Amino acid sequence: MTKREQFNLSFSKAIIDGIVFYFCNATQTGSPQTFATILEGYDKFYAEDLIEAIDSAQAGQYYVDYHHPDSLTDDFGITIVPPNVVVSSHNYQIPLQVWKELMQEWLNFLKS
Repeated sequence: MTKREQFNLSFSKAIIDGIVFYFCNATQTGSPQTFATILEGYDKFYAEDLIEAIDSAQAGQYYVDYHHPDSLTDDFGITIVPPNVVVSSHNYQIPLQVWKELMQEWLNFLKS
């Protein structure tokens, strides 16, 4: 089972006037909707940056703890607090490795 399936998310893209748009849709309300909104806010650059920060945190190295793409409000920030990430102002706590795997799936989708 993929992480997106685990969190009841689906990825899709559309091309409108030659521009590719990437979407993350939640199949349930609550935390999946929050996660979908957050993932949609992460482009390749921000996704890679967050994955690198999680890698550093897991290795016990210096990392930037707060991540927030410009396209999202502060309510949708990610804070790295090992061994978890705290997702948004809703205070959802997800293990670092699990969130990293979900972000990696999103990044791979963005690169496809």
